[in-house]
Amino acid sequence: MSWLRCDAMSVCHLSKVVNFDSALASGGTHSFQITLDEMLELENMPGIELGVEIACVYSDRKGVWAGIVNQMAEKGGSCWYKRLPVGTFYEVICTIPQP
Repeated sequence: MSWLRCDAMSVCHLSKVVNFDSALASGGTHSFQITLDEMLELENMPGIELGVEIACVYSDRKGVWAGIVNQMAEKGGSCWYKRLPVGTFYEVICTIPQP
């Protein structure tokens, strides 16, 4: 995936937004870019430079990313997080299994 930085948003779709709705309904993958403030635990996570897969788990957190993760948690999804070489941005590739 080519690197794209979304300066004005803490969560940015790298795939077409309509693809996310399709993935939620039928399974598939979707790519995002998020900033560290959306998921602080990524900051000191071992292996984040190479990529880490984390299961989506429902939480009572507030925020854009928390809402997206909660939707994927309902479908049994997981996300692969990787710190980008510049700043506090993370590439995220989410997978939602087929129903």
